[in-house]
Amino acid sequence: MALMELRDVSMTFEIGGGLFAPKRYVQAVVHANLLIDEGDILALVGESGCGKTTLGRIITGLQKPTSGEVLFRGKNIWKISREEFRQYRLGVQIVHQDSFAALNPVRTIFHTLSAPMLRHGIAKNRQEAWEKAADLLRTMGLTPPEVFLDEKYPHQLSGGQRQRVVLARAVSVQPRLIVADEPVSMVDVSLRLALLDLMAKLNRELNIAFVYITHDLATARYFAQKGKIAVMYLGQIVETGPLGKVLNRPRHPYLQALLTAVPVPDPELTRKHFELPLRTMDMPDPTSPPPGCRFHTRCPYYEPICTTEVPVLKSIGNGHKVACHLEHKIPEWQPLDAEV
Repeated sequence: MALMELRDVSMTFEIGGGLFAPKRYVQAVVHANLLIDEGDILALVGESGCGKTTLGRIITGLQKPTSGEVLFRGKNIWKISREEFRQYRLGVQIVHQDSFAALNPVRTIFHTLSAPMLRHGIAKNRQEAWEKAADLLRTMGLTPPEVFLDEKYPHQLSGGQRQRVVLARAVSVQPRLIVADEPVSMVDVSLRLALLDLMAKLNRELNIAFVYITHDLATARYFAQKGKIAVMYLGQIVETGPLGKVLNRPRHPYLQALLTAVPVPDPELTRKHFELPLRTMDMPDPTSPPPGCRFHTRCPYYEPICTTEVPVLKSIGNGHKVACHLEHKIPEWQPLDAEV
């Protein structure tokens, strides 16, 4: 049984509807299907506004999808008992992008970490909560823990330290899955690898599954190198599978375009760089998406079928799936780093 499963999940938001603005609808997520097992790492990548964060909020139960099913250990989270839902909410945690906004500015670090442990009976009293919080900070690399627990408020910490506290708070309730929404995008570049290594350590030692939401293919490749990847475009998952196989042999033109846009720090390789000439750089209006394949307005390979029929995710072997009518016709994409 999968730890977490999304079956044909869609999420539509209503916008406008005022005196002079007619109602419009945005399909933030369209017929998404995902499977997350115990200890998995799934990198969810795509452009800003493609629906990644909305999908993450659906996974964590912060938003109820318009249609489809969200299953935790085989049970629909919106049809289970209150106690089962409480256990689900403990088992699935989220780490937000903005660590400063995620922490209460008038609470010390000890108050922040102890509150969920005392509330849910993980710690029996204040002393036990202090000891557990200190162990968490040591695990997160914040030492000596007593300096942070008793003396520090969020504004007195650096961005990297705050993100470690947010991660510690998520881990404090012993979750089985953490949705990390752009966790390193607001952290100094020099600290990003340390945070990714810390999450990998939690995955390896505590068997916590991660859904890593990002628009940065480099960090996705690093963190989920032994995991899976799902690529989103305008609300739809267009390609998914083992990360190494997908990035070394991308079959959807959108992922090929993303990989082509990654700069290569070698002038010789840059001269050989294959450019994928998109028909336009403009994103379609999400309130009025193109019919058929949503990428066809930008795709250099499109054919008439792409403008009328919606492609579905189909397997092309070894767990690799792609939603493209022309997958068998699209030229092979050769990563430049293979030539080094």
